[in-house]
Amino acid sequence: MFGDAAGAVIVERSEENCLLETITETNGEFGKDLYLTSQKNSINDEEVIANNKLHQNGRIVYKWAIQTLSYGLQSLARKNCLSLNDIAYFLPHSANYRLLEAVCKELKIPMDKCLDSVRKYGNTSAASIPLAWYEGIRSNKIQLNDKLLLMGFGGGFTYGGICIKNQIPNL
Repeated sequence: MFGDAAGAVIVERSEENCLLETITETNGEFGKDLYLTSQKNSINDEEVIANNKLHQNGRIVYKWAIQTLSYGLQSLARKNCLSLNDIAYFLPHSANYRLLEAVCKELKIPMDKCLDSVRKYGNTSAASIPLAWYEGIRSNKIQLNDKLLLMGFGGGFTYGGICIKNQIPNL
């Protein structure tokens, strides 16, 4: 269900701009649907935070994630003067595969254009994007100069994405 991973990409100067337009947003109106509470305990006259508890309205969070990924990927493509058909692959945060299926259905794009890492590694949060990128390159799906849409979402109902031209050669 949950995995542990990390990923990094080295960015360096080039003659061609391969990092294209980005989007970032947040929506605080859902704070009541996902929050952390804690109780303070006094030990030796020092306050210690203990008993953290996550409160989540799973249906609302799931629906928000589908709508946000669908809207964000479309907006990101438009901002880069592209259609979804111009994109070789979508690399969204892979919280779960069912969510990705729902986004692809909403966008009317085939699942084979959506690269994920959740089926192999579990939900690795933000690391799911570089893991999917790596696996796409390793499997020879992603080629040089392919246009990719990368998009993540997370706590605080925030999301961000970038359109890039892949410059990592196949392994």
